[in-house]
Amino acid sequence: MKRAVSTFLACLFIFGCSSPPLQPGADSVDAGTVADASTTPVADASSEPSADEKAAFAQFLDDVKTELDATKTPGASVAIVLHGKLAFAAGVGTKGSAGGTSTGDPVTTSTRFNVASLSKMVLAATAMTLVDEGKLDLHAPITKYLPWFKLASGFDASTITMHHLLSHTSGFPCDTVVLCGGGALSGPARTWAEGSPQSLWAAPGAVFDYSNIGFSIASLVVASAAGVSDEAFGQVVQSRVFDRARMATATYDAKLAEVGDYAIGAELNTEGVTTSWWKPTAFDCPLLSAPGGVRATATDYAHFAELLLAKGGGVLSESSAALMMSSLVNMHTFDSRAYGYGLVYQEYPYGKNRPLVWHSGSLPGFLSEIFMVPEMGFAAIVLVNARGKNSVPDTIAAKALPRFVADKQAWPASVKTPPSTWDDYAGVYSDPYGDLGTVTVTIDVPDGGPKVVKVSAPKATNTAGKLTPIEGSMTQGAGMDAWVLPNGEGVTFYRDGSGHVNRLVTRVGIAVRP
Repeated sequence: MKRAVSTFLACLFIFGCSSPPLQPGADSVDAGTVADASTTPVADASSEPSADEKAAFAQFLDDVKTELDATKTPGASVAIVLHGKLAFAAGVGTKGSAGGTSTGDPVTTSTRFNVASLSKMVLAATAMTLVDEGKLDLHAPITKYLPWFKLASGFDASTITMHHLLSHTSGFPCDTVVLCGGGALSGPARTWAEGSPQSLWAAPGAVFDYSNIGFSIASLVVASAAGVSDEAFGQVVQSRVFDRARMATATYDAKLAEVGDYAIGAELNTEGVTTSWWKPTAFDCPLLSAPGGVRATATDYAHFAELLLAKGGGVLSESSAALMMSSLVNMHTFDSRAYGYGLVYQEYPYGKNRPLVWHSGSLPGFLSEIFMVPEMGFAAIVLVNARGKNSVPDTIAAKALPRFVADKQAWPASVKTPPSTWDDYAGVYSDPYGDLGTVTVTIDVPDGGPKVVKVSAPKATNTAGKLTPIEGSMTQGAGMDAWVLPNGEGVTFYRDGSGHVNRLVTRVGIAVRP
């Protein structure tokens, strides 16, 4: 069963974690009145930041300004957590423009940004509070909580668990709704789920494949486990996480955000020229609220980081906080990179005993990043109001590491699949449910030169459901069996227990061969 709405580009709109963080990746702070930077150490920090830390933050702000200028990004909201406590927060640059006319208003520490997929860790934390209370079993079928939930004919909804949904291993497609375009497809999650029973791209637990829709369904499970209506999901998050974590300005309410202190997002072309502008309400639909709908400040997410760094901080149990930040599912990119629940885990740059935990986010006009080094009590949060060819928050957050963490960064050597194994990929793959169609992979050795992996998918489609063939040579990506299609889409070849390559996994479809 082919889905009614194609996802060829839709997966890019709430982008969370397939890009590395710069690979060699109720208290509030006084906003101040300085045009391009306002910062005040928080009053509840365990100790006043040292002179060296203040100097490091001043240098970090210079890093932020330099990156914003270089990429023509209007503004940023940033925060730094040191020794487990929010130490610094600042607004840098301007809130952006509406219709091309810049207001020149400075970003303050109270300015909300669309945080996109940073929303996923909030959903995961809310779910874990229910696990702590015995109201939710991560490994029970989701039909225990959603007895009405069904998949397309031939698929069994009872094979899916919350563990699958929160770790992107459910087999659900990435996205179904394109830009919340109106109608039933961008209505409430239950309305959509009942009216659009989905086919699974893979058996639950078989592959890691990032899915916003999976998190939408997870929000329905959370509401049911909490004993409230589907529409009350946001209230559950408010009472269980936002209020208890002191995320004072975080909200799913786009209209509330827009009447307050908010940033306007800019979509940039390859030259850094703004092509469109996005207010908080511009990308707003109930179905995608849970995976990408939070509007917040960097200070809000610094407080969220505080509770994780404090091993739950009284909001979560220590075991639940640890599970969120743990290495649960191999992401098939760099060595040691794995997904937990709403967060990515990796053992570099500081080694196995001090992992880096992070997540990124992307929506039209907005990018976001959070880095945490739990063993060091450190976190950096960066929200920006522009999206272009550069991963601005990743670059800025990575510059915070040498500023505040003394240890030398040691990025791993890029892992490449040896050419001797490329012949394993050759064959014909079929994608009956996603957007790839029939994919033929061949190995070529032109004129006795180096091997080339070629791909042909003549019936691939795009978001409008139109034919967009994929033809040409693939390039190696980051990680074993990781590649990039000619159209820029990342792909991972999966092997079965005997080492036979049997799947070609992308965020726009999964193609299988015998």
